[in-house]
Amino acid sequence: MSPRSYRRLFFLLPSRFRDEYGQELGEVVEDRWRVVQERGGIATKMRFWVRETVALTRLALRLRLGLEPDGAQPRGMWRKTKRRWEVNGWGQDVRQATRSLLKQPGFTTVTVLTLGLGIGASTAIFSAVHAVLFRDLAYADADRIVAVFQTDTETGEIRPGASAANLRDLDESSDRLSGAAIAEPWSLDLFHEDRAESLRTWAVSAGFFDILGADLALGRAFLPDEYVDGNNRVVVLGHRGWSQHFGADPSVVGRVFTLDNEPYTVIGVLPLDFKYPDQAAAWIPRPPKSGDDPSRAADYMFGVARLADGATLADAQAYLAAIDPETVKFYRNVQLTLDIFYPALITISLFLGIYLMLPARFGAWRWAIAALPLPIAPFDYLENNLIGVMLASGPEMISAELVNTASRCTDLKSSFTTASMLLLVALSVWWLVRRIQSRAGA
Repeated sequence: MSPRSYRRLFFLLPSRFRDEYGQELGEVVEDRWRVVQERGGIATKMRFWVRETVALTRLALRLRLGLEPDGAQPRGMWRKTKRRWEVNGWGQDVRQATRSLLKQPGFTTVTVLTLGLGIGASTAIFSAVHAVLFRDLAYADADRIVAVFQTDTETGEIRPGASAANLRDLDESSDRLSGAAIAEPWSLDLFHEDRAESLRTWAVSAGFFDILGADLALGRAFLPDEYVDGNNRVVVLGHRGWSQHFGADPSVVGRVFTLDNEPYTVIGVLPLDFKYPDQAAAWIPRPPKSGDDPSRAADYMFGVARLADGATLADAQAYLAAIDPETVKFYRNVQLTLDIFYPALITISLFLGIYLMLPARFGAWRWAIAALPLPIAPFDYLENNLIGVMLASGPEMISAELVNTASRCTDLKSSFTTASMLLLVALSVWWLVRRIQSRAGA
């Protein structure tokens, strides 16, 4: 957005107000925009235009609804102080809105519940996204840790896990990886104080904690000779299991407990933020088993590896591609269907929502404003196609330009989505204010 585009929004204001204050208002916004351009980043610039657009829309609503004198300076919206326009007068608006809501308890209840559900859902989604995408992993050199999956050579489908034998071979043969290990879901029954409790457990192969760079809160990790049958009656407790089942007692390290009718010695406690594959109660060593080689197709275990010094993810992927001659067919079945219909569904939903919220008096501008989310689907489709090209072509064909183009598509898609959602929220608030005022006037 630019000051010129912002001035085009002045058509929302009454003509008398626009003739008297439009020029001065535009000059002030241009002054503030120059400062933001010099000092702010992309996010700051977006927030600036969103804030100014919302403020202008709010002023236009107040003037159109008769809450401000048409020819008077807007004391409830902008106050000029040292070449800056500041928002004030919120107290009066809050009191008026509160009185209107109290007169309609049923409507107020529905509104509060709707807002509560919306805020709760948004908070939950943000928390999950933050935990999965934005928060740094709690492991040493986390950017060197990779998850390992295997592909069905008959169907080309990427399976959700890996087998112990395949990870063992990878650990022994690949010079692109400093180590590879497996985690098998397990369960142990703890017999403690005359009662039995089931502990969610992971049986891990040699090198698992070294690959993740785990720094234990208490005690130590497994030694190499403890991955041998007969020497594997040791257990490392997860922080949650240590707290729930042993009262977070530091003296538990070194003590012997009965697990599955066998004596196990507690040798360590993991830190609170160690959660791979999940936050289980206990971890035990997994010695090699005779059934590993015949079960190479098994995919219920979690594979993890660490890149060797100097090796890149592309190197490791190229090595695995050489082992498996079949081309990875990533976009199949449900995934392909989602990639086709989801962007269009989101784009159409936002377009219809904005169009229906805008008043009919906007005329042709109604279509123009509602078109804001239309670029979302093209950028999403382009991003998906670029990712598909990268996956299909192999690591050696992936160029920096291809990666940068896919990243730009992602950024543009996110920007248009954010702007469209903000506009839809602003229009929803405007509609809600109109409903409250109409009920109060009635």
